[in-house]
Order: sequence, then structure tokens, then C-alpha cells
Amino acid sequence: MNQKTSVVSFNIIFWSALFFYKWIGFGALTDEYTKQFAYSIINIPVAFLTAYFSMHVVFDRMNQAKIKWPSYAYLVVIGAIAILIKRLFNHYYFEPQFLRDNYHGGLFTVPKILYELVSLYLMVGMYGMFYFIRRWYEQRQVLEALKQEKVKSELDLLKSQVHPHFLFNMLNNIYAGALSKSPETAQQILQLSNFIEYNLYHAQKDWIPLDEELEYLRNFIALHQIRLGDKLNVDMRISDEVNQVQIPPLLLLPLIENAMKHGVNNSIRASWIKVQVQVDTLAHACHISISNSVEKAVESENGGVGLANIRQRLKLLYPDKHLLHIVEKPDFYEVQLNLIYG
Repeated sequence: MNQKTSVVSFNIIFWSALFFYKWIGFGALTDEYTKQFAYSIINIPVAFLTAYFSMHVVFDRMNQAKIKWPSYAYLVVIGAIAILIKRLFNHYYFEPQFLRDNYHGGLFTVPKILYELVSLYLMVGMYGMFYFIRRWYEQRQVLEALKQEKVKSELDLLKSQVHPHFLFNMLNNIYAGALSKSPETAQQILQLSNFIEYNLYHAQKDWIPLDEELEYLRNFIALHQIRLGDKLNVDMRISDEVNQVQIPPLLLLPLIENAMKHGVNNSIRASWIKVQVQVDTLAHACHISISNSVEKAVESENGGVGLANIRQRLKLLYPDKHLLHIVEKPDFYEVQLNLIYG
């Protein structure tokens, strides 16, 4: 069951149970089932709407917002509208109909407004308690998943380090020997050496500067250009502010691998890859676009395992702070990734 379905199911169960408790439970105590039904049929839906917009709209967005005061203003407005609806219903229908002996008139008196406020937020507060308990539990699950992923990655890294270290040292020795004889070959060896160094020393970190990840992608593409030559045209347009952004290492590599696999490698004509990175420092937002030419429809499942892995990492590392969008056209394929950082 996904998160949205579980929220809907919980709301149906919680508010239905509260409705029947108010109607049947209170009705049984006073033997006034019609009165309790009339009260519940308006007041419970008003409490539901107040709780839903307060918790699932305002609070969820408040977690992402840098400026908090508009969210508090929205909460006040939501509460005021809910109390207004309750007072109009109770004053013009419920009190004259069921409280004739105790009905003293007055639409907005202090005692009645306080009563509406307390009765409303007792119900909203009960729902809020369950809401925050669920959020706490979900955050615990995310932290546990991240810990397990980190432990597994560290174990895999330890198992694979001996041979890459040897290869990395040998490449540096070969680079030193080739530098005077063939500068072009030496440059290619240096790119491969940088590529391996990144995997050894940077990929084990939790977060790295975005400009380091992009330099890694440049080396990766450059290694492929050795084989492809003029067949591949690369256009990278990078914002100057990328050094202010931290991302998980190797997050973007599957996107470039996907572009190579589905676009460049399958092409018999000249192909292209475009990488665009824009950073909005005021909004703490980063927009990444990676597109490539294709000569036939991209295979299904949006890149298979690579993109599935990215989706899972984004879900764990950027909860409610990312948007991954795929654009598929007959002649090009594009992945758009928006991140909220900081």
C-alpha cells in the first residue's frame, strides 16, 4: 500500500469512527439520536477539512518553506473559516431546533466562539496526534533504510578496493611514462585515473559538491569519446553556483549511462548529449536536465534498473524535495531533475 492510499484509508476509518461515536455513542447516553446526528453531520466534516488542510497541505509545505509565517497565517485563516461555518450552522439551525430552552441568540458571542474553538480543535488535535506519530514512524523507516544502504555500500566498497587501488597506482605510473612520448595518450590515461580515483575516494562519502560530480561525468563522457570520436557531440552548460550545492555521489551517473546506452550506442549517425545545470540560490533549488538524441523509441521502463535506483535514492534522500520527469520523443530523450537543497 503506497503512502497516498494509506493516508486516504486512515482518514476514512478515523473520521467514520468519530462520526459514529458522536452519533451513536452520545446519542445512546442521552437518547437523542436525531440531535447527535444533526450535530455530527456538519461538525465532523468541518473538523475533517480543517485537519486535512492544516496537516496535509500547510504542515507538509511548511517543512519545505524557508519562510514560516505565511503557513501560520494559513492555519489561522483555516481555523477562522471552520469556526464561522460551525457558528452559522449551529446558530441558524442546530440551536433553534434542538436547544430551544437554552437558546439565547447571539451569533458571535465569546463563550460560543470559545466553545466552537475547543470542540473543533479537540477533534483536529486527536487527528494531529496520529498524523505526527505516523510522520515520526516514516522518518525512522527512512533513517533505517539509509543506514542499511550505507552499511551495504561500505561493505561492497571494502570488498572491491584492493584491485582498484592497484590499478589506480599502475595508471599513475603509466601516465608518468606516457607524458613525454604521447601527450594525447597521457591525457586519456589521466582521465581514466581521475575516474577511478573518484570511485575510490569520493563515492564513499555521504554528500559531495555538485561540481565534483559534474567533473566525474566529464571524465566518464571523455572516456567514451575516445571510442566514439566525432560521432558524439557533447554540450554541457553549467551554472556558476554549482559549488554551493551538495548531492549524493554517483547520483547522476546512471542518467549519463542511460543516455549512452539508449542514444549514442544505438545510433549509426552522429549523436549528441546535452547536460544543463541551473541553480537558484534564493530558492535553494537546482534544476538538472540531461538529454540525448535517439534514432528509435527508447526501451520501456524509463531506463530500467538505473532510473529505478535513482528514484529510490531520491525518495530516501530528498523526501518531498525532488521532482523527476521523463520526456520521450521520437528523436530525443530527456530526464529533468529538480532538487531542493540545503
